[in-house]
Amino acid sequence: MKASVTDTGSPATYRIFPKDKTVSVQELKEKLTPIIKELMIQGNKNMATVSFSAILRQAGLLKNLLEEWTSTADTVTVKADRAESKTARQAH
Repeated sequence: MKASVTDTGSPATYRIFPKDKTVSVQELKEKLTPIIKELMIQGNKNMATVSFSAILRQAGLLKNLLEEWTSTADTVTVKADRAESKTARQAH
Protein backbone atom coordinates (compact mmCIF):
# COMPACT_ATOMS: atom_id res chain seq x y z
CA MET A 1 0.00 0.00 0.00
CA LYS A 2 1.07 3.56 -0.55
CA ALA A 3 -0.37 6.68 0.98
CA SER A 4 -0.37 10.40 0.43
CA VAL A 5 -1.00 13.22 2.91
CA THR A 6 -2.58 16.58 2.11
CA ASP A 7 -2.16 19.50 4.50
CA THR A 8 -4.90 21.68 3.05
CA GLY A 9 -7.22 21.69 6.03
CA SER A 10 -7.16 21.57 9.80
CA PRO A 11 -7.02 17.79 10.08
CA ALA A 12 -4.58 16.28 7.58
CA THR A 13 -6.19 14.12 4.94
CA TYR A 14 -4.69 10.72 4.16
CA ARG A 15 -5.36 8.81 0.97
CA ILE A 16 -4.40 5.15 0.71
CA PHE A 17 -3.83 3.46 -2.64
CA PRO A 18 -3.05 -0.14 -3.51
CA LYS A 19 0.61 -0.47 -4.46
CA ASP A 20 1.27 -0.52 -8.20
CA LYS A 21 2.34 -3.84 -9.58
CA THR A 22 5.45 -3.74 -11.73
CA VAL A 23 6.73 -6.27 -14.24
CA SER A 24 10.46 -6.47 -14.82
CA VAL A 25 11.94 -5.73 -18.21
CA GLN A 26 13.57 -9.16 -18.15
CA GLU A 27 10.20 -10.88 -17.66
CA LEU A 28 8.62 -8.80 -20.44
CA LYS A 29 11.43 -9.69 -22.81
CA GLU A 30 11.42 -13.36 -21.82
CA LYS A 31 7.68 -13.85 -22.21
CA LEU A 32 6.88 -11.53 -25.11
CA THR A 33 9.79 -12.31 -27.45
CA PRO A 34 8.55 -15.80 -28.48
CA ILE A 35 5.04 -14.43 -29.09
CA ILE A 36 6.38 -11.58 -31.22
CA LYS A 37 8.60 -13.96 -33.22
CA GLU A 38 5.68 -16.30 -33.99
CA LEU A 39 3.44 -13.40 -35.01
CA MET A 40 6.19 -12.03 -37.27
CA ILE A 41 6.54 -15.46 -38.91
CA GLN A 42 2.80 -15.63 -39.57
CA GLY A 43 2.72 -12.01 -40.78
CA ASN A 44 5.42 -12.73 -43.37
CA LYS A 45 3.60 -15.76 -44.80
CA ASN A 46 1.50 -15.79 -47.93
CA MET A 47 -2.21 -15.31 -47.17
CA ALA A 48 -2.89 -18.88 -48.32
CA THR A 49 -0.41 -20.39 -45.84
CA VAL A 50 -1.07 -18.26 -42.75
CA SER A 51 -2.01 -20.35 -39.73
CA PHE A 52 -4.90 -18.59 -38.04
CA SER A 53 -4.82 -21.14 -35.23
CA ALA A 54 -1.21 -20.13 -34.50
CA ILE A 55 -2.23 -16.47 -34.41
CA LEU A 56 -5.17 -17.29 -32.15
CA ARG A 57 -2.85 -19.25 -29.84
CA GLN A 58 -0.51 -16.25 -29.58
CA ALA A 59 -3.45 -13.95 -28.85
CA GLY A 60 -4.48 -16.32 -26.05
CA LEU A 61 -0.96 -16.22 -24.62
CA LEU A 62 -1.00 -12.42 -24.69
CA LYS A 63 -4.39 -12.38 -22.97
CA ASN A 64 -3.15 -14.73 -20.26
CA LEU A 65 -0.02 -12.64 -19.68
CA LEU A 66 -2.06 -9.45 -19.43
CA GLU A 67 -4.43 -11.05 -16.92
CA GLU A 68 -1.45 -12.40 -14.94
CA TRP A 69 0.28 -9.02 -14.87
CA THR A 70 -2.86 -7.04 -13.96
CA SER A 71 -4.23 -9.37 -11.30
CA THR A 72 -4.00 -8.49 -7.63
CA ALA A 73 -3.24 -12.06 -6.58
CA ASP A 74 0.36 -13.25 -6.32
CA THR A 75 -0.25 -16.40 -8.34
CA VAL A 76 -2.81 -16.77 -11.08
CA THR A 77 -3.74 -19.63 -13.37
CA VAL A 78 -5.68 -18.54 -16.43
CA LYS A 79 -7.16 -20.73 -19.12
CA ALA A 80 -8.34 -19.44 -22.50
CA ASP A 81 -12.10 -19.10 -22.82
CA ARG A 82 -13.39 -21.53 -25.45
CA ALA A 83 -16.31 -19.26 -26.41
CA GLU A 84 -13.92 -16.39 -27.19
CA SER A 85 -11.71 -18.72 -29.25
CA LYS A 86 -14.68 -19.94 -31.29
CA THR A 87 -15.84 -16.35 -31.94
CA ALA A 88 -12.34 -15.32 -33.03
CA ARG A 89 -12.10 -18.28 -35.43
CA GLN A 90 -15.48 -17.42 -37.00
CA ALA A 91 -14.32 -13.84 -37.59
CA HIS A 92 -11.49 -15.13 -39.81
